[in-house]
Amino acid sequence: MPEVLFTSSGGSIDLSDGTNFKEIWELSYNRIEVPVNIGYKFLKILRIQAGVVPGFMLKADARNGDLKEEVTDNYKNASWAFQAGLGLDFWLLSADLKYQGAFTSVHNENITVPGTEVKMSPDTRLNMWVLSIGIRIF
Repeated sequence: MPEVLFTSSGGSIDLSDGTNFKEIWELSYNRIEVPVNIGYKFLKILRIQAGVVPGFMLKADARNGDLKEEVTDNYKNASWAFQAGLGLDFWLLSADLKYQGAFTSVHNENITVPGTEVKMSPDTRLNMWVLSIGIRIF
């Protein structure tokens, strides 16, 4: 079952220094992911599947209050993950529940928020559960 997924995610970086200085940047990014799974169907309605997921960065933004800037350079152009899960086919409907775990981080080694280079290597591997429901058209 071919898939191309548009994903949107994010997080925050707290640059506060423990005194009165407080600066928190909200990060958001959009990606395209293309799962390539192989599977086995049994009992005519159940499927088991597993495979790899290459992901490609489209755009990333950092926001602090009213200030917003593009920070796509903070992210790797591509990253890799895996998926494994179960599926159920009934009549023209299908449902899949898959776990996706990342092999690589989506961030580069150093992160820049507007005006500040942050020297850190965040562990931003995308691990998630994916639930999908589809309608068979063929």
